[in-house]
Amino acid sequence: MTITLKQNQSADNRINKVFSSTTKSYDVYLIDETNVINPVFVLVAALKDVEKFNYIDAPEFARKYFIRDIVSLDGERVAVHAAVDVLTSFASDIYSAQVLTGRSTKNINALIPDTKLKNSVRGIPQIKTFAGGEWLPTLTASENGIVVTTFGGGITNG
Repeated sequence: MTITLKQNQSADNRINKVFSSTTKSYDVYLIDETNVINPVFVLVAALKDVEKFNYIDAPEFARKYFIRDIVSLDGERVAVHAAVDVLTSFASDIYSAQVLTGRSTKNINALIPDTKLKNSVRGIPQIKTFAGGEWLPTLTASENGIVVTTFGGGITNG
């Protein structure tokens, strides 16, 4: 199995990572008790050649990894402990997903409750006359939605 070591210059929580031009590929083998989420790659290299890297591209696993620890096993081998970068590994799936988001910097949907966005709604008086009185609904905003209050004159017979 071949992996490529890279220098990630972006924050861990970014999908589109920025890398330096310095890379190095190694043939590796895995520790017996490892997994695809947090693998331990063993490679033949000097510790000083590997410690400048902080990111791994492992095409055979179809994943990208953060380097969490590098341990010298002997003068010729190092164990690289990694943790999967799910954002970059599954970026195309994330971008193509059809989802309903609760927050957006654009395209605001007034039907989705958003506690960080304060709606300013004022009363809209409407006056409609019917036999014997007036109907005066007023729309006001509350924490539970829109409240309709009505005021009107009484119906008189006379």
